[in-house]
Amino acid sequence: MAVAPYLKILTSIPFWAVCAAQFGNLWGLNLILTYTPKYLSETIGFNLKESAGLASLPYLARMTASGMFGILGDWMLKKEIMSVTRLRKFFIIFSHFIPAACLFMIRVAGCNQVGVVALLILCQFFNGAVVVSHFINPQDLAPNFAGSVFGVMNFIGMTTGIFVPKITGAITTHYAVAPYLKILTSIPFWAVCAAQFGNLWGLNLILTYTPKYLSETIGFNLKESAGLASLPYLARMTASGMFGILGDWMLKKEIMSVTRLRKFFIIFSHFIPAACLFMIRVAGCNQVGVVALLILCQFFNGAVVVSHFINPQDLAPNFAGSVFGVMNFIGMTTGIFVPKITGAITTHYNKNLAGATIIYTIGGSVYFCGGLLFIIFGTAKTQPWNEIKETEPEPNQGNK
Repeated sequence: MAVAPYLKILTSIPFWAVCAAQFGNLWGLNLILTYTPKYLSETIGFNLKESAGLASLPYLARMTASGMFGILGDWMLKKEIMSVTRLRKFFIIFSHFIPAACLFMIRVAGCNQVGVVALLILCQFFNGAVVVSHFINPQDLAPNFAGSVFGVMNFIGMTTGIFVPKITGAITTHYAVAPYLKILTSIPFWAVCAAQFGNLWGLNLILTYTPKYLSETIGFNLKESAGLASLPYLARMTASGMFGILGDWMLKKEIMSVTRLRKFFIIFSHFIPAACLFMIRVAGCNQVGVVALLILCQFFNGAVVVSHFINPQDLAPNFAGSVFGVMNFIGMTTGIFVPKITGAITTHYNKNLAGATIIYTIGGSVYFCGGLLFIIFGTAKTQPWNEIKETEPEPNQGNK
């Protein structure tokens, strides 16, 4: 197998440029995921339970915009309106600069709930342009090592999952220090990590290996059928919103406990996607069959929003950001493992269908095992280590 030239990658200025863009992107995303819910409820008095639909709009806006910007970017490239480099940099205006302006403007909105939510919606909507700005850039820089570049880039970017909760907590007048030792020795924490590991293994498999599999193994023309090839990603975005609404409705109607609901949706987010990946072996070189299975895989995987993905908030509302950050940091190691494993198998089997079958079987197995571990050991009960031990700020010298 071809070994990625990591030394050259790590000493490449364009590589660090795309890492900087991803770091900024994931800082904003982690800020929205981990701090914003508390800000909305505790600082400006927004009732998240009564206005769940409105509060979810920023996330739905991002999902919708990703597909729109993707189609627009592909059309612009097809029409040769500008070079690929210019196009990537042009869309940075939408993916980074406009969201930055929205976050700056929250200061102006103050405690105006509608204004703040509107700014968050705009922020996430335009951030959806990452799909045609920097996010696809590893494929431009190194088509032969795109998976490795993407994995390292995302691994660096995911460190924001640790930094953001620490910094936002420290800025608070009284801040609680997350009990990391208790978190790391908690079985429910490792259960949610297993689920996220399986989820991100599957996602990285789809992002880094599937395009090459479609074009090189079964002869799918990605350029001529870009719309069809993008359907798995659009299906996941659409399904996330649908499953989110369904999960909220089931909780509101008290159809089952939160723990049972999280585990019930693992069937959709992990087990059905696992079955779809296993079935790729049956589809063989049938292009329509393979794409259909990938669409179903990603559609049902959208249920992560109500299975394990929100579980850190259940386990420790006071430290949800820290738990989410560590969980995602562990899960993003798949960004390094997946390209290495798929590269080794692909080379050994000379890009034929037998190698692809093994790769997708491994992917399905990781999906299944991650979900199974969460069902066995996971819970939505608040953990004892959620209790806050506040760190008081040092006395002001002028008050002595």
